[in-house]
Amino acid sequence: MKAMKYQDEGGKEGRYSGDVNEDHQPHGQGKMKYKDGTQFVGVWSEGSQVHGKSYSKSKSDSLSKKKDDWSSGKRQVEGGKRAVRKMKWLDYYGDPGEFTGEVDSSGMPDGKGQMKYDHGLIQDGLWKKGQFLEGSDIEAGKKKSDPKVNKSIRRKEP
Repeated sequence: MKAMKYQDEGGKEGRYSGDVNEDHQPHGQGKMKYKDGTQFVGVWSEGSQVHGKSYSKSKSDSLSKKKDDWSSGKRQVEGGKRAVRKMKWLDYYGDPGEFTGEVDSSGMPDGKGQMKYDHGLIQDGLWKKGQFLEGSDIEAGKKKSDPKVNKSIRRKEP
């Protein structure tokens, strides 16, 4: 969807560009440009912002970053990464859950971590730029693991 008129959960109006669900609500990766000149770029779920970056117009009319506003705890770890606990996360395919582990400076899972999906799957292992690379899939109490690269039940990227 491109430049769709939308009002967010806080009542702010603007234009949304990105992925939407069947009800035409922001769902997945997207960007909202508000009437007041601010922007939000990140992941959405059922019309609500999950995580990302907020930008505002400065006096010089250039966009300036605001700090992420996550509801979960976070701390610095080596290599410029942060450790998060139970961070609400919407993966590349729009599947929601909670991620615990290392994230990069933009808030994407990057390093060791575990994703507990709302539908029951748990992926525990190595993540890079928000994508699960290798480790174990645990579904309904059964463990499936591959010591090399995990070819889990996930769909392939387009």
